[in-house]
Amino acid sequence: MGLPELGTKVRFNTWMTRQNGKIPKTSESGRFWAPTTGPKAMEGMVTGWRVIQDGYTEGGGYDEPAYFVQLGTHRVLLVVTHPTQNPYRVRPEDVEVLS
Repeated sequence: MGLPELGTKVRFNTWMTRQNGKIPKTSESGRFWAPTTGPKAMEGMVTGWRVIQDGYTEGGGYDEPAYFVQLGTHRVLLVVTHPTQNPYRVRPEDVEVLS
């Protein structure tokens, strides 16, 4: 299944939220994205898509800057439910396209 086109009306109940702490399935602590389920289904419009990353920051040395170590990625849709709110990051398999 491909991604819905921009402007498509969709319904979703689960979205991705950024969390800090121990990254699942690893021994590292850092930033990761986890699914969050709401109390009821919401409807919105697709406004774009992004690739979000799980990982941690590794400190540099004396003359080296700190750098981000990527451990995984998620492809998500940006779905808005109201013009003045930030978009939800929703996995494509969690949306139902409305006609």
